[in-house]
Amino acid sequence: MKIMEKDWFSFLPLVEVKIMLWTGNTSVKGNGEAILGRGLAKQIKEKWGVVPKRTGATLETLEFLGSFPVKMPGKPAGAPQRVYKPAVIRVGSIGKEGHPARKELYMFPVKLGWWQKADLELIKAMATQLKELCKATDGYVVMNFPAIGNGGLDYNVVLSALKPILGGVKNLILVTNPPKKGDSTKKDLGKPAPKKRFITITGTGKPTSEEFKILRTIAEYFDRHGFIVRSGGSPGSDQAVKYCLNKEIYIPWEGYNKTLAYGKRYTVSELTPKVKELVSKVYQGTHMQAHSPSVYQLLGYGLDQPSEAVFYIASENKDRVLGTTATAVYLAKELGIQSYNIRNLSIEDLRQAIKEVKK
Repeated sequence: MKIMEKDWFSFLPLVEVKIMLWTGNTSVKGNGEAILGRGLAKQIKEKWGVVPKRTGATLETLEFLGSFPVKMPGKPAGAPQRVYKPAVIRVGSIGKEGHPARKELYMFPVKLGWWQKADLELIKAMATQLKELCKATDGYVVMNFPAIGNGGLDYNVVLSALKPILGGVKNLILVTNPPKKGDSTKKDLGKPAPKKRFITITGTGKPTSEEFKILRTIAEYFDRHGFIVRSGGSPGSDQAVKYCLNKEIYIPWEGYNKTLAYGKRYTVSELTPKVKELVSKVYQGTHMQAHSPSVYQLLGYGLDQPSEAVFYIASENKDRVLGTTATAVYLAKELGIQSYNIRNLSIEDLRQAIKEVKK
């Protein structure tokens, strides 16, 4: 489980995200619509007007618990609302059929009546259902942090309840809006985002399954800890960054391995004088343009934000790195960027390397 201060809607374009949930209630109005009255739920209703009707129709397939009058403090009882047994429910899909960024939309109930305070025991029960949903999903699941807005619960109380259930769920992201100036909850939501940090992941097109698993674990570790992960769009080692949310992919021409190069992609086909100068430090052949993405994978699109380290998979012969990976590795050495070959290091050595880079 990862908690991020980020707008929920900013995840819509990301192909890595497969399911998005909002927190709500199980009340249904007389016209059959679910009640999406405040916070993120209201924004969703305003963006996709059909959602209240679809949510209401789905809730009505669940066990009916009864009709209850709305009871607001200091106000007379309002018209009864139909309430249904809570469950994490699928409401529909977002995006065009067949589009890689198409997502499934779910609702996570934190209370029965919309007028009530969120129920912590209900949240824990729904978290168990959410955990199973995440397990069955090949991609990320995004939900707003539950019950700290209109739900009326304390952030730390909810977090303590969720951690034993969802703490180990690696593909779940809970989002909170950045706290406003002077908001006392800021200390609970973590420090402001640090200065951007970068890491490069690259290597052979034919890693072993064990090597790939290790490289992917490293890439996703740095992604979770706020690094932007850079790579190319080739088959093999480059695909270790596939499920990283914060990444940059550098490709030699538009359309290159289009089905594999996920995320934010940069086409770097032009061999500029600066890039040529850098490539020539380690390669003097006739195919310099093909090596140019390696420069950007190390320095970024503006060539002014170097990665802090390179983790790669490659064969070596008498300490010479073989294949096109060599360009990135030797250029990293020229630029004073530390590099680590998965094939040459023990797990303990890699742990120590990761620790050194992250500190």
